[in-house]
Amino acid sequence: MREEYRIFFNLVGTVLCQFPSRELFGTLVEEGVFEELPLTVDDEGFRQGAALLADWNRSLGGRLDEDSYHKLVADNTFLFAGLQEMSVPPWESFYFNKERMIFQKETMEVRNWYRKHGFQSSKLNHEPDDHIGLELLFIARLLETCDEDPAALDDARAFAVGHPVKWAHLWAARVLEHAQTDLYRGLARVIPPSLRAFAGE
Repeated sequence: MREEYRIFFNLVGTVLCQFPSRELFGTLVEEGVFEELPLTVDDEGFRQGAALLADWNRSLGGRLDEDSYHKLVADNTFLFAGLQEMSVPPWESFYFNKERMIFQKETMEVRNWYRKHGFQSSKLNHEPDDHIGLELLFIARLLETCDEDPAALDDARAFAVGHPVKWAHLWAARVLEHAQTDLYRGLARVIPPSLRAFAGE
């Protein structure tokens, strides 16, 4: 299962970290990546999310056309960028202080984890380290190094418990409230239960 989790977290982390690229998202659709996820979790929410993702991918007929692409861009912008107020802030710090501020202690804790394992965001000091996509990519990176570092799997689980498991459900609830496409609705349903299952909770 370790490899399945690695591929899954790398996939969803990449999708959430990037503004929809026509090339990347088009390739994912053409290859039918969301029709059969690399991971299955015994959880009803996960099954619902996987079905949403599969139906979304199939509905495009293997091609991300202009209309579908622009809907993704609009949804991503509305959810994670926003013109005035962001609907779904993707940073852990936001969910744990009354002022809804970012670059707080959670960001520093996550950065210390990254530093310990030689992982650094390409947007250091511009994008908070506690972005949900980055946290998922970090777990995938740790799982990639398990053969060389026997402690990496335990560290990956400890990080998951201490960070994304604590707040992914809060992020997901906002996505489900505001998302307009089944891509993001599906991701919101599969990510929290996959993290809980990985962490053994």
